[in-house]
Amino acid sequence: MHKLFMISIWITIAITTISCTRIILIMKGVEEPKPETTQSLQQFLNSIDCFPDEFYILRDSSALLEVLKLQSSFPDAEFFDSNGFFLPYDENMEKACNAGIDRYIDQIAANKIMSTSMDNIQARLNCIVNAHSHEGISFSDLPRSDYYVIFYFTKWIGKKVNKEHLISWVNQISSLDEGKNKITYLILSADYMSDWAMDAPKLKIKN
Repeated sequence: MHKLFMISIWITIAITTISCTRIILIMKGVEEPKPETTQSLQQFLNSIDCFPDEFYILRDSSALLEVLKLQSSFPDAEFFDSNGFFLPYDENMEKACNAGIDRYIDQIAANKIMSTSMDNIQARLNCIVNAHSHEGISFSDLPRSDYYVIFYFTKWIGKKVNKEHLISWVNQISSLDEGKNKITYLILSADYMSDWAMDAPKLKIKN
């Protein structure tokens, strides 16, 4: 019963807050969530012209629930300064909307960002593992950078939405990394993984 309850929390949060306008996302090809594998996620990333050297998944279902307490919009991004402290891209914007990210990247390009948060990237890194090696990662493992970015995606949100947002953001950040700002980014799937030790019913999007 406890397992089913946790899954129910995930489905409810993820489906009801996936974007600024849920109806638009459904029209753009949002799929029924289902358990994924590293291979299925790798194939999906390749299909949307995303070819990272590495990508990351959540450690387990408990990590998924922890992330969903902070992150309810997909695709989305979180930014951190050179010391790993969180940089909210728009404190006045609804949590379930990612519309401020493009503008925020422009601010990073102008180097006008300063953190006042004590929330650190290590709390996020504790929840994730390398999708292929399943090894954890710590802040000290990351190259020294001016900024750090975690890009969140889910396969079930569909190709069109991920292409419109995730790929655009990655390209923008990559171009900045070639300039005066050193930027390290991680691509993280918030999908439910098939090898987690939990029985998962079929996940459906309710109209």
